[in-house]
Amino acid sequence: MNKEYKLIQAVNIDDIEVEINEYAGRGWNPNGSLSTQVINGKPVYTQVMVREKGDINESPDNGKQLLHG
Repeated sequence: MNKEYKLIQAVNIDDIEVEINEYAGRGWNPNGSLSTQVINGKPVYTQVMVREKGDINESPDNGKQLLHG
């Protein structure tokens, strides 16, 4: 199977932690270490996330599902 990759970024360490946990809950795994850059005097945290295509059916609406009655 092919792999899918996503880059997630945040300017706050707590926010990147929340994002990593949210993606992990949807079948994504961190790939490599957390990258930190300073841009305009502010840190920017970046994490590569990876998963096998087809592991989880995720729609383009980022996992949100509509309930039909």
